[in-house]
Amino acid sequence: TPTFTYVRSLFRESLVPQWPRYCLNVPDGDSVRQFLVCKPTFCADGMAGRGTRGYVALDCETERFVWLKDAWRAHYLFVDKEGDVLAQLNDEQHPVPHVPTLVCHGDIAGQETISHIWWARRHPILPLNADDPQASLQSSNTVAGPSSSSLKRKREDDDDRWTERPGPVDGNGSETRTDCPLRQHQHYRVVVKEVALPLVRFRNGKQLVSLVYDCVKGHYYAMDKAKIIHRDVSGGNILILPKWVFMKKRRRYWIKWTGLLVDWELSKPVESDVPLTLARQPERTGTWQFMSVGLLDRLSRIVTAVDELESFLHVLHYYAVRYLQSNCTDVGNHIEDYFDAFTLTNDTYTCGSFKQRSMCEWGALRLTQHPDSEPLQFDSPLDSVLKTLVNRCYSHYLVDRHERKQRETAALQASVARLPLPPAPAHTAPTDTTADMDTPFDSDDEFDFFDRTREGDSLAHDQRHPTSEDEARAEFAADHKAMLAVLSSAASSSAWPKGDKVVDRVDAKWQPKRPVGPIRASTVAPEPGTDGSKRPRIDGSAGAPSS
Repeated sequence: TPTFTYVRSLFRESLVPQWPRYCLNVPDGDSVRQFLVCKPTFCADGMAGRGTRGYVALDCETERFVWLKDAWRAHYLFVDKEGDVLAQLNDEQHPVPHVPTLVCHGDIAGQETISHIWWARRHPILPLNADDPQASLQSSNTVAGPSSSSLKRKREDDDDRWTERPGPVDGNGSETRTDCPLRQHQHYRVVVKEVALPLVRFRNGKQLVSLVYDCVKGHYYAMDKAKIIHRDVSGGNILILPKWVFMKKRRRYWIKWTGLLVDWELSKPVESDVPLTLARQPERTGTWQFMSVGLLDRLSRIVTAVDELESFLHVLHYYAVRYLQSNCTDVGNHIEDYFDAFTLTNDTYTCGSFKQRSMCEWGALRLTQHPDSEPLQFDSPLDSVLKTLVNRCYSHYLVDRHERKQRETAALQASVARLPLPPAPAHTAPTDTTADMDTPFDSDDEFDFFDRTREGDSLAHDQRHPTSEDEARAEFAADHKAMLAVLSSAASSSAWPKGDKVVDRVDAKWQPKRPVGPIRASTVAPEPGTDGSKRPRIDGSAGAPSS
């Protein structure tokens, strides 16, 4: 198979003068394989995180270019390595399409973090008789740990980090502290066959829909055949992989740009044979900009198919409004308000109001947060795709609210039924109360009409019961095949305009109007219940090529 020019170019560009060359060892079962690299194509910013670096590497054994990912993975007992997950997805009996092909992977021996151990020594558990003066003297030289209310609560697997239950088991079989904010990490390398392009390199709206279609298809087979859910669908994890495809009708090979769903390190089995009474790891975050409203508003909820499919919708929305022609003239603020914003209430970060209202109240994408704002329009088949998918999400949240309210009502009625009955009141003669009644209020027609119009919208959002059509759309919201049908129809349409892909519509001089989050106590925080902003993980380049 010939090597594409962009792969050679990426490797050539990594050979920066004065930058050291390395020969990296990567475990391959009982042996070790070697790969030549220079400057990383991708390098995670900042001190926090997993220190991920991505290289276009040369395999010393096959002399082929591959993608090498060097990172510090979460090291816990029931957390699978990304390479093990890819091996399951690449299984010959049930191969999953549109996912990376594993070459080799493994932990780097003797390189694991111990910061969580030092944290535990610095923050010993106080004895039960902590109020005893003698006990206080024994612990007076320690520094109190951070309170749970001062920390940003991140999404967790299936457990509540802030309870007194024991923590997850680390990779060495030792139980960890639930109150420890530091995770244990292990140095890890994984090599895959594909060197792909970032999603921002898509050529037009039709191709964008086609690329997302491929990744939804791969996600479907991963859940259906391999019983694995990705749990971090985002723009940075959807890549472009050119392939040579033989077209039977034209009897020649063509280059087809296909979608590739990468970064399966946060994935999890849909069904597990091992009953877990503890969280597999203390916390797990996705990519804020593309997480579903349901997950952002309920941080400890388990990720399901409906959340992942909504994330694909948000990816489509983000890349379309940023790189395609539309009626949105203020793209920077639209992206900040919809994707980056958050609501801060009681030290908890939840979904921003623009995204939340679009999915749960309006059932439509609009230009701004104003209720009377015009719909977002692209004048292409993409409009029908976004409208259909957003309507399904709206119906899903409507049905979910209704069912949750029914459960709460049933639980309240059951608790009331268990209460003792009050004594019967003494019999008294009826009295005439008409004299105490107030005279009827003579309302103003103009203001009455205005108030009822606004109230009607609120009641429709909060109290409207789902119809049979809502229930049907809610089921489609969690159905891969239903979403694939919508994407396939649009990708097959001949109504796409030519030249709809434009340069980045976020001006290079644009500045966010909100402070960058998460906001610490020492800075000026937004008022409780108001919106703030989180910076996206992907910048104008939408991430670097990776697999």
